[in-house]
Amino acid sequence: MASAEQALGRLDEAAHRLPDPRILIRATQIREVQSSAHLDSEQAGLLEVLLVDLPGVHPKSSMEPVLDAYLKASKLGFEAVSSGAAVDIELLVGISRAFAGEQAVMAVDDVMRHEPGWLGTSVADAVLLTSPVQPDMTAALAQWETWAVGECTLPLVGKLALGHYQLEVLQPFRFGNGNIARLYVGLELCRAGVLRGHFLPISVWLDRHQDRYRTHIRRVVDTGDFEPWLVFFAEGVREASLGQVRLVRSLEATRDDLLRRLARPGSSRNTGAIRAVLAGLLANPVTNNNQISKRHRMSVKAATEITKRLLQEGFVENLDAKTYGKVYVARDYLRLLTLNDPPPPQQDSEAFEDLTEFGGESPLGPLSGG
Repeated sequence: MASAEQALGRLDEAAHRLPDPRILIRATQIREVQSSAHLDSEQAGLLEVLLVDLPGVHPKSSMEPVLDAYLKASKLGFEAVSSGAAVDIELLVGISRAFAGEQAVMAVDDVMRHEPGWLGTSVADAVLLTSPVQPDMTAALAQWETWAVGECTLPLVGKLALGHYQLEVLQPFRFGNGNIARLYVGLELCRAGVLRGHFLPISVWLDRHQDRYRTHIRRVVDTGDFEPWLVFFAEGVREASLGQVRLVRSLEATRDDLLRRLARPGSSRNTGAIRAVLAGLLANPVTNNNQISKRHRMSVKAATEITKRLLQEGFVENLDAKTYGKVYVARDYLRLLTLNDPPPPQQDSEAFEDLTEFGGESPLGPLSGG
């Protein structure tokens, strides 16, 4: 687990090399929303998710409530832990309310699950029935809280693995269970001060290894042996962290290349506003004049002039042939974020650098490591 925690440290450092770490938070949220949609039996590409978030774009798709609920839940959770809150039942109940959407005003008992459930997108593909129900489930969740907020002798990655597992198996809420178990990972990393923001898209890795994920959970339920699960989860944290580090490098390289193109002789006037909008496309590779106006605090007219110049230089292109309500796409940035798998290493030395930096240690490190 030691190398997984070292990879988390590298991720936090990489995020803060960006001009604004919120760029990586945004990229993480968008990719997590795609996984959130999968848990809710929705399928959505990155472009669709980004379009849903644009002001003034109609009609909206079925992804809109999924995106809104996830962003509200994530905002509530990370603002709470940033203010010193514990990741406890009270916080998770609030997050579940956020996932409930319009039904968010409800008593705690109405948030809790009262019927048997399952782990999976449907009964047909369920790997586990999630029992018990009330009142045993409330008692089990209280035990989880006592453990989660108390002193833990495990390395942090081990705590994340066990805490996530228990939430997945309990499925204690009526709304957002799978998402809450995954958000727990990011929230606990932030609470512990290991990451200073929502930088780890753990859902992307878990979805990519869904069959292994479910097999490991089922194995723990059947045997009580947690060690293979801990190794698996540490592998996920490490690979997801290093994938994000590579993504930051790719975003930095692409941004620098675009800014060099902007500064070359014969290009449009290189104003600070144009550079700011171009850099902002890191977080919003699909945008429109309304969004640019709001994010950069300029008039829609000024935003229109800037997108006109960016179009002329080839930095963005029109999504379609509409005359009004145009949507612009920065393909260079979108291409990096579209792949849920992280960008592959550019050369062999990069592929093996993690082992050399960790002194030749096994990628997962010893289970007893800290």
